[in-house]
Amino acid sequence: MPVYAGGGDGHCAGLGVNVIEPGVVYLNLGTAVVGGCWTPTRKLSRYWRTLVSPSGEGYLLESCQRGGAYFVNWLLDTFAGGRSDPAIFERLEAEAASLDVGSGGVTVCSYLMGCMDPHWDADARATFSGMGPETGMGHLYRASMEAITLEFVRSLSEMKSMGVAADRIFVIGGGAGSALWRQMIADASGLPVIRSLSNEASALGAGMSAAIGAGWYGHFGEAAGAMSRLAEQIDPRPAAAQAWAALSRRQANLYQATRRLDAYDGP
Repeated sequence: MPVYAGGGDGHCAGLGVNVIEPGVVYLNLGTAVVGGCWTPTRKLSRYWRTLVSPSGEGYLLESCQRGGAYFVNWLLDTFAGGRSDPAIFERLEAEAASLDVGSGGVTVCSYLMGCMDPHWDADARATFSGMGPETGMGHLYRASMEAITLEFVRSLSEMKSMGVAADRIFVIGGGAGSALWRQMIADASGLPVIRSLSNEASALGAGMSAAIGAGWYGHFGEAAGAMSRLAEQIDPRPAAAQAWAALSRRQANLYQATRRLDAYDGP
């Protein structure tokens, strides 16, 4: 039986949505939220880990949030009665969509399982702040998605600042089914967001590697072009950019602000 080497799950997910050329970004809204883009030359930063591209040419810069959609599911299971009612997501999506950017002042640090990039702090903890008597589950739900979105967008901005091309985002994973979340990503990043029909992109990328090994295609670009599929596109709304930039500054400061609580020695 022929055996072909593939790559890690993030490697293969990128390959599964054809992220082996300049400009294309992938974002897996799964249990962990993982995303990044391809570059022909090595780039190093605390905002990502640098991997050899699954095609063997160039590199894949990969941002990883261990508590991605897992964080949202934990929130619902712990505080909203669980996910046994299939209508809970539809209900919370409607509540969250009715709120403005910033969730009425509620801000989330989503490091429920520690933090990889950019802080590399295994002891980091999750927090909710800015709640008032008007705060409901819709606020917490939206603020959680805002936090996860902005953690990725800041990594992507760092990649772009180092000359990495990024002009569109392909989203995969269970969270990609949320039109609200896809619009958040588009507005916060300023890039069009395209849903991939290859939700099991890691398995598809591994299959592409096998297809190359078996001689079905001559190179990875040909395999990815033939085997990946895309669905609808959501464009960014420029009018929302300023609000997202302000929220990013606030949300990015939350980790350092809460870490300093350990040093408090007052009464």
